[in-house]
Amino acid sequence: AEVYGMRGATVAVLDKADLESTDARGITHYKCDVSDRAQIASVAAEIERDLGTPTILVNNAAVVTGKKLLDMDMAEVERSLSTNLLSHFYTIKQFLPGMLRKDTGGTIVTVSSVLGQLGAAQLSDYAAAKAGVTALHKSLAAELQEFPEIKTILVTPGQLSTPLFAGVRSPSSFIAPVVEPVDVAKEIISAIDLGLSDHIAMPLYARWIDWYNVLPVGLQKIARGISGIDKGMQTFTGRNGKASSEKKPSLI
Repeated sequence: AEVYGMRGATVAVLDKADLESTDARGITHYKCDVSDRAQIASVAAEIERDLGTPTILVNNAAVVTGKKLLDMDMAEVERSLSTNLLSHFYTIKQFLPGMLRKDTGGTIVTVSSVLGQLGAAQLSDYAAAKAGVTALHKSLAAELQEFPEIKTILVTPGQLSTPLFAGVRSPSSFIAPVVEPVDVAKEIISAIDLGLSDHIAMPLYARWIDWYNVLPVGLQKIARGISGIDKGMQTFTGRNGKASSEKKPSLI
């Protein structure tokens, strides 16, 4: 958002919380819970009036509950799936038609996660949603083949150094180093600038994660044990310093 703002683009950020930084130019904050399709429809009308038709949609919203499945109540599960998965349907349905009407085309960026492939203890809701997000993106990309002016970019990072996963121990700093958000942002912006439909996976192991699923079950268990992936959430605190959920903004 800051990079595009500095370039002179107009950026709308949808978040039900206030922005941490309000200094960046070119960025307009719209108070919106992206798990509520009525709010998205209302804000979309404001964006169209204030800024024009969006040509880049970055679906980046997420919450993390951080509990074992039996410790979650269904309200938490539904909130997680609404924010982490259904919000993608809501924003795409709202903004894709405008991109198709424009001669310049557009780009849809889907921020998923390697956890959509791997799963992890205390992340059943999050991993299930990210698996759905990845499948949604691939299906949408197939449907948009007849519209080459619309580009699609899937992003499947490993652990990011954001407050969303505060307190989480990296399973292996060598095999799975923590990824800096700015590095992911650079790759996304580069793909958009080049006019590519792309799949961005960071760090290195994320590019080969599909091969994990073809391993025999016994080897998968060994790999999980060595990596420590199912123990990382035991130290999860969240942004507020305790096991909680936190929302990241969806950028348009």
